[in-house]
Amino acid sequence: MLFIDELNHFLSVHHIDFFKDIILPGITLDKVIALTALIYAIRSYIANSKLARINFSYQINNAHRDIWSKTYNDTGLKEVTNPNADITNITKEQRRFVVFILLNNEISYDAFIKGIHDYTLASQKDTGDFFNLPIPDAVWSVAKEYYEPEFVTFIDGTKSLAKLKNFKPKSLRQKIFYRLRSKVRKILLKLGNRLK
Repeated sequence: MLFIDELNHFLSVHHIDFFKDIILPGITLDKVIALTALIYAIRSYIANSKLARINFSYQINNAHRDIWSKTYNDTGLKEVTNPNADITNITKEQRRFVVFILLNNEISYDAFIKGIHDYTLASQKDTGDFFNLPIPDAVWSVAKEYYEPEFVTFIDGTKSLAKLKNFKPKSLRQKIFYRLRSKVRKILLKLGNRLK
């Protein structure tokens, strides 16, 4: 949508009627220049979009690394990933750690919905595995009421996906199905947000 807005702005600033001047032109020098400028604008937009995706992925990975690096020095935080952890004695630091992971995932999810970041099936399964652990699950059960319903549905969906043992789309048909399902989910969530 952003590209279309930029294109409309460009065409209106330069007094170009898209259909009359570009689609059905009497070929003149000014129209060739306008078409060249339009092609350049499209190429620039695509290049900037790719750079924005790479930059976002880099920043998310850095944030993820910074959060997880805390577990190297703090033995209490290592308990968060223990599949046999006791959930009756969850410390403030453990809760805070899980909330940091939640916030990082919320940013990734928001970027996924806006088309900036690709939340792959493997990443979703990894997220689900984490939130199926006892301490993250207990913290999520309490914290989920403070998050948007779409994000809650997404995290709960990753938890369900992670419970499927050795799940990998095997056939091209399954891969296409899961990609389409992901795209449809994004579109429906965008439509839902617009209707609010």
